[in-house]
Amino acid sequence: MLLAVCSSKGSPGATTAALALAGAWPTTTSAVMLEADPAGGDLGIRLKPAEGALPASPTVATLAAATRELRPDLVGSFAATVSEGLAVIPGFLTREHGRGMAGLWDALATACAMADVDVVVDVGRYDSASPAAALVSRADAVALVLRADPASVVHARELARQLAASGSSVVQPVVVTRERDATTDRADVDLIFASAAVPVRSSLHIAWDPTAVRSIESCQSPRGRTLARTKLVRSAQTIIDGLASSGVEVSEGVAT
Repeated sequence: MLLAVCSSKGSPGATTAALALAGAWPTTTSAVMLEADPAGGDLGIRLKPAEGALPASPTVATLAAATRELRPDLVGSFAATVSEGLAVIPGFLTREHGRGMAGLWDALATACAMADVDVVVDVGRYDSASPAAALVSRADAVALVLRADPASVVHARELARQLAASGSSVVQPVVVTRERDATTDRADVDLIFASAAVPVRSSLHIAWDPTAVRSIESCQSPRGRTLARTKLVRSAQTIIDGLASSGVEVSEGVAT
């Protein structure tokens, strides 16, 4: 399975959501979280493993360069395991650092689609002109991360309309919100999307839980007893269950 995680203008949170989703993947399988934001990412800086820092390589750019020899185990072989159940491939830091990927995005998308592990790919703030469009178009599902404020919802609504029109199989709005506000915020988002007849699934939410985010970034396992009970990880599990109920298949791939 290839799950693309993106946001629209004014809706940060795609990287955190992708981390939580990859970390909450079913315990019988494992997912690789791939940071493929064309504007550059900060995963390599944010994650703090016990040994001090993630290695400078591999990154999404070195993975893309290796796609000249496509094989099912390619993506998994480039992933760094940072805790039990969480393996990542960081992105490049800036848009300029990613220039070497020009012409390789289609091959990267093919590698992710054929991978023998599930891949959760963070493509950042997205529009149809993004170099990461190949990843989104090949995805089995797209998690569209938004906040519940009016500007964020309207921008996300228009992006959802584009994604649905492009033929993405499942578009799942994901609202970043506090647990206590989730029911109200989701209802507000669904009303705005429905009033514009945007053909997407009913929204789900990813819990605003800064303490749990810091724990994941410190490379504590999302499958450990403490983190597995947090609002963040439990809400991520609900999203995965929701995607599965829509017919998106979570594979029984080789765990990383």
